[in-house]
Amino acid sequence: CAMIERVLRAAGYKTGLYTSPYIEIYNERIRINGEPIAGDKLAALVESVWPAVEACEKDGVQITEFELGTALAFCCFAKEKVNVAVIEVGLGGRLDPTNIITPAVSVITEVGMDHMQLLGDTIEQIALEKAGGKELPILSLTAENIREERTRITFDVAFGGERLKALTVSLCGRHQADNACAALGALLALKKKGFKIPTSAVRAGLADVHWP
Repeated sequence: CAMIERVLRAAGYKTGLYTSPYIEIYNERIRINGEPIAGDKLAALVESVWPAVEACEKDGVQITEFELGTALAFCCFAKEKVNVAVIEVGLGGRLDPTNIITPAVSVITEVGMDHMQLLGDTIEQIALEKAGGKELPILSLTAENIREERTRITFDVAFGGERLKALTVSLCGRHQADNACAALGALLALKKKGFKIPTSAVRAGLADVHWP
């Protein structure tokens, strides 16, 4: 999510980013153009959403913290009129609170045996939950010539019709090459939908992505 958001911002889009959990302060979960939401804006959002929480509770529906957080983020992005919102799911699966939106693109990372009490006992069941059972075209990109340095990685990848050599990601660990490929696949799908994402923005965004 951080990589997709940073590249879209480098391409000139006003971005919203919703991630969880937070690392240092709650405000990090909701970002506009990479900046965590200010405390007073967050407080105002909670006040505006709270009547809906109380109405649900009157009907016997207990709202979870994640559902509340998702509502706050979506209200924030609507208010700020972002061009594009990058949304990280909770558990993923058909019943995830983030499914209230219709996404332009969905990213499914490696499927593992987690949250089995909610998503299923086998890889097939979990994959079906994650995919929502939809018949959709799949894009998959593979990193080649991965080079690891202390504070970054470099790799080559085929991106649409071009071969991007020595792409740099300013995060540590070989696994970040897989994460970058997932992000690049999403960006490629967005390009096919008419988003203007030049190669220069891809390079600049990945080279400047931050994650504490």
